Amino acid sequence: MGGSVNIVFRLTAVAAALFIVTMFAYLVSALSGDSRQADGSQDQVFGVVLLLEAAATIVLGVLAMALDQRQSRRIKSEATSPSRQRTADDVKSTEPSNS
Repeated sequence: MGGSVNIVFRLTAVAAALFIVTMFAYLVSALSGDSRQADGSQDQVFGVVLLLEAAATIVLGVLAMALDQRQSRRIKSEATSPSRQRTADDVKSTEPSNS
């Protein structure tokens, strides 16, 4: 299809990329062994942020798929509607005559 990409798909990609970056930041923080945040508050913050980003990615992904399905059905119904179909008589009347 030659149409433009739906904005919800773009938002889903941004949310997924942000989730991946946050996950890598969490892994680097956990593997660095920095003891400044020994009380675990940083882990709680990362956990909440990762949960919110994962939820946003899932919700946006479902919305993007639903919107795509809706648009596909609309395009398909427009293509098969009787007002859009040309009959053989319409084709003959628009063709130039060879008289």
